[in-house]
Amino acid sequence: MGAFRVVATCLHRSRNVFRLLVFIMVATLGTAVVFYLKVEDRGDYLGRLHGPHHFGRNLGMMEEFQPGQHLKGRPFSSKSYCNFTFKPVDSADPWDMLAFDPGQVQPSVQLGEDGPYRVVYNVVSSLNASRGAITYCTHATPDFIFHLSELLLHWDGAVSVTLYAPGSDAHLAALLVDKLCRCVPQMAQVSVHLSYPKDMPPVKGDWVTVDDLKMDDCSPPAKKIDTQRKTQDLTYPVNVGRNAARQASKTNFVLVSDIELIPSRGLNDQFAVLLRRLTERRNILMKTRAVSNWTGKGFVYVLPVFEIEPSASVPQDKEQLLKLYSKDRAVFFHRWVCPHCQKFPGLQKWLKRKGKADFIQPLIVVNREYPFHRWEPVYIGTKNEPLYSEELTWEGQQDKMTQMDQMCLEGYKFVILDRAFLVHSPGIKRKSPIVSKWRKPHEQKNMKLYISITQNLLKKYENPNQRCKLQ
Repeated sequence: MGAFRVVATCLHRSRNVFRLLVFIMVATLGTAVVFYLKVEDRGDYLGRLHGPHHFGRNLGMMEEFQPGQHLKGRPFSSKSYCNFTFKPVDSADPWDMLAFDPGQVQPSVQLGEDGPYRVVYNVVSSLNASRGAITYCTHATPDFIFHLSELLLHWDGAVSVTLYAPGSDAHLAALLVDKLCRCVPQMAQVSVHLSYPKDMPPVKGDWVTVDDLKMDDCSPPAKKIDTQRKTQDLTYPVNVGRNAARQASKTNFVLVSDIELIPSRGLNDQFAVLLRRLTERRNILMKTRAVSNWTGKGFVYVLPVFEIEPSASVPQDKEQLLKLYSKDRAVFFHRWVCPHCQKFPGLQKWLKRKGKADFIQPLIVVNREYPFHRWEPVYIGTKNEPLYSEELTWEGQQDKMTQMDQMCLEGYKFVILDRAFLVHSPGIKRKSPIVSKWRKPHEQKNMKLYISITQNLLKKYENPNQRCKLQ
């Protein structure tokens, strides 16, 4: 009987331990689900409940996107599609496109003569820089140049791009630009500008000896190139490029965007039609002494931004985008890395509204203030909007925040457009502990600069809008 009691006691205790373990597992799972739903923030199409579509990609295991693969095997053209400002007509050396004299070097737009950066405008000059209503203004480093070939598959207007190329990176940029100019006819609509630190002007490098840069056909480099910027661990002054590209544009309206963001089909022409409609409406309202709430100074036009799986084709219109979204193959931009940065006001309304094909119209008009005070919209505006702060670096993130803060303080209205959008073509971004650790010191530096810039900014306004949440 004593043995049976011992066995019974052990079994009873074992059952209690087992029950405790089950309870802990269930509680942990429940907590995880609640946390997940909270993070999800209920921003999904038609209220669907779902999470990351491929768990492996959460761990950084995403297939590599290589821009320009559609050019693979295409032979060089016998002539260049580009208009080189400095390169002699009879020159075959790409380096000669940088044959500018010192008088053509200008200081960066915001920091000016005392700043550390210099810009040379129109190394390549667009043959139709005034084409359409909008100039797509962007920036890149040499290892991202082939994203231009992806953009030009979808954008038929003028493009103004600033290439940041310190030292020998300028030679690399010249080689790759020359390659695109002989492979992509749409390069005729592109203006290329060069930026660099004033103490690292363009110099020739040994790029012609790099196997991956062989000029056999139009194929892009098979892998990322170790640029001088990378090998010397130089930071990227992204806003120098944004300001310069915008400054050089020839159209009334500009879309300052990152080179990886692809516009929806027909955006340029459809926006021109929208402007005509809004102008007619404003004129009618002015006759009745009413105030227009759609156009004029202080209004910009927001393009919602989305990410799609790298295996999916870039959606041309809203119907194609919503189809991907409903199948978990598309999300709003930065959803998994910084939801508050790009989750725009009226997301659910935008997703549910059908509208008319090829017909852009305003959805809602909002201020960029609390609770959207960390929102970084991509918008169509003019060259008169506030400049981007050139002290901030790409590595430190939130590099557009000071411009957004100033626009909030000045009372800008953000008109969110329906049926117009941008798509991040390389895929869906995920958080990476390795990248986060690498970025941390840069983020801390950017934050110190941000505090200093916003403190100086607040001094310019007598009664600053507290809902802008600059402090």
